[in-house]
Amino acid sequence: MHWVDRGVAFVGLPPDDERRVAAAIEIMSRHKLLPTRWRLCAVTAADLVIVAPNDPASQPLLENAIQRIGPVTAVLVSAADTIPPGCERLVWPVRPKDLRNLLLEVEQRVVRRKDGAETSAGVSVKGRTSGAPRQPVSLLELAHTLREANEPDSHGSAWIVRGIGPRPLYVVPRISAFLFEGSLSTLRNLPRGRSLTITRIPEQDLPRGAAGKPLIMLQWLVGMLLGQKSLLPWVDSAAVYSLRHWPDFALLRHRLDHQRIVALLRNRAAVIPDIVHLAQVDEYTVNEFLNAASLTGRLVAASAPKIAASRRLPDVGSALLQRLRRALGLRTDR
Repeated sequence: MHWVDRGVAFVGLPPDDERRVAAAIEIMSRHKLLPTRWRLCAVTAADLVIVAPNDPASQPLLENAIQRIGPVTAVLVSAADTIPPGCERLVWPVRPKDLRNLLLEVEQRVVRRKDGAETSAGVSVKGRTSGAPRQPVSLLELAHTLREANEPDSHGSAWIVRGIGPRPLYVVPRISAFLFEGSLSTLRNLPRGRSLTITRIPEQDLPRGAAGKPLIMLQWLVGMLLGQKSLLPWVDSAAVYSLRHWPDFALLRHRLDHQRIVALLRNRAAVIPDIVHLAQVDEYTVNEFLNAASLTGRLVAASAPKIAASRRLPDVGSALLQRLRRALGLRTDR
């Protein structure tokens, strides 16, 4: 197998924050917690750039992120802060699982765009396509878009999605709606391997007079489809889950086993094995539900209790987690 390093760069971070994040990435790479090795590099060679949003040197990178060019840009912010469109959020203090999920997500994006560039005559740059129309992407990329549509800072724009049917589909975050003239059965039967093209557009470029449908219908369907294969990259299989709101089943395509999961998670938080056991469903059903609930903004995730984590993880895993937490400056006595 050909080993390809990925590059990460930091812009505008305080030296202590930069040192801690770099140390955690080094530990993850050394212990094979990531498919590929990550190394520190210059911004021009980076697959991922982690920036402080208020630093003047970060502004060109934030502009590139809005235009979907250059490396993936992650903004280091507090939980209450908003981020510019096109950027990823990395919440400070950084938790090991959040950092690992970000790196895994960037790796998947780089591989998908590299594969698309190799089968196209378009011109591309490392990480994202530049100077040419965006290459076809998978249903997972649509899930990333639908997740981003939940962020308040996405309300000034919209997305056009081609490849679902004869006519394009439009995602409109400001009104929590999508515009689509085709039948909803087209969306329900959408294959996971379908090749799509997703482009961000100004909201004023949307078609006039088109009837909108609730965005949660599309988010739920895409989450369900991808859940038949695996959890979404940001849905942690080891987390404890509960529900923020009861899903609007009057609008959403659901089954009786989904109702049992809802009844459980509205009354208590649970890890995936407990959801399987207590709701009497299989793991694929839980994956579908968690993906769909995540994309619709209903899902709440928390770290597993320490006693439960120590029971599931061998001593070497617990020791590695403690090393990561110390590298990131987090308390290890909790």
